[in-house]
Amino acid sequence: MKKRIAFLLITFLFLIVSCGGGGNGVSENPSPLVCKTRDIGLIFVGSSLQIPLFMPIVKNLKSQDPNCPEVTINFSPPFHWDIKLDWDDGCVDGTGKNRVGAIVLSVTFDPENNELEILGGPSNFSDGNIFLDGHIEGTFKDGEGEFFLNGMGFYQNEDIYDFHFVHNLYIEAEGDTIRLWGSSNLSIDSEEYNIYVDQTDPLVFIKNNNCPYPISGTIFMQIDNENVEMDFNTGDCYTAVVTTDEESDTVTLP
Repeated sequence: MKKRIAFLLITFLFLIVSCGGGGNGVSENPSPLVCKTRDIGLIFVGSSLQIPLFMPIVKNLKSQDPNCPEVTINFSPPFHWDIKLDWDDGCVDGTGKNRVGAIVLSVTFDPENNELEILGGPSNFSDGNIFLDGHIEGTFKDGEGEFFLNGMGFYQNEDIYDFHFVHNLYIEAEGDTIRLWGSSNLSIDSEEYNIYVDQTDPLVFIKNNNCPYPISGTIFMQIDNENVEMDFNTGDCYTAVVTTDEESDTVTLP
């Protein structure tokens, strides 16, 4: 459960280099485009779930360690909440990570229109591997969700990236099952990517299981002027099939 929580909140900030290696059906030496497709797909997956699953993440962090982060939830009638997770200058939270900084969200619900508005974002937030500082705006209505992430940054191996998302997403929840489809425009530094998930083959997540990735669904992307896809319908949580114009490879998911 801890691994899933950490993934949902911050996995989308990582670009992982290795995606092959052979064994268990995994391709031995996938091309750089195949690995890049996998990484961009994981960025989309993690960022698209950050907002709708934020409150379960808060609840779990608090249940693991009541003192870190300091969680403040202020309710203003009739339907407004100000939420802050504050790691201050640093503490080890319920996920076992030593983090600093804060995440602040303002949530307003309009019952007449069945609409939820979310504003806020991370402030100088870091766990030693990633850094976030930016702004989130989101609106959800009748299962349709649209939110924007601006001005955040992330790094690995001392590389710094600027990125910007514009997600237009439909989110359908039934029990522990979440189905997600829609489109996204993503830019990392000067590179831009178009991402699409069709309603007929949505990304399907199960909240209370041991798999942090979609158990099914396909992401269609345009990367380096080529149409590619990432298919999670493998029956294995930690693999996906990436198809480009030149090849189709099974890749590992970290």
